[in-house]
Amino acid sequence: MSYSTILAQIKTSVEAVTNVGKVYSNIRYAQDLGNFYEIFRTTINNQDEIRVWMISRNGRQSITGPKEVSFGNFRFVIPATQRAIVHNILIEGLMSFKDDDTEVDFQALLDSVHDQIKNNLTFSSTAKTRSDPMSTIDYRYLGPVLCHYATVEFGVLEIDGINPV
Repeated sequence: MSYSTILAQIKTSVEAVTNVGKVYSNIRYAQDLGNFYEIFRTTINNQDEIRVWMISRNGRQSITGPKEVSFGNFRFVIPATQRAIVHNILIEGLMSFKDDDTEVDFQALLDSVHDQIKNNLTFSSTAKTRSDPMSTIDYRYLGPVLCHYATVEFGVLEIDGINPV
């Protein structure tokens, strides 16, 4: 399983969350205001707002056998002729901030994305995901717009050709 296949499966899983907004399998950047709104703005419940999730890989580790590896709830033996790859996945989510109006909605949306990854993200038999993604929450400006900001981070271990213990 390649990283691009893993990325496509993560994107499909995040897109399944109700009212998630736009989902990209890469980090996006806008050079001008028109392009900014085209990339980041979406309509949710007849309201235009910034609501976007960007998926990227912020780390990669190759593990060469022979070695026993613990990963989340799994233990694997990597034979001497095999290797495993750990992909560290980072999902960044942003949603327009409206004073006293959007905090609960964003927290619920983050919970839905987090739960979708934890409970419903499945790969082919050649990859496993950590059972508990880690989230951080903050506020950021995206262009001229103050936004709720969250990250969801988790690892994916490619296990093709590796025997579970």
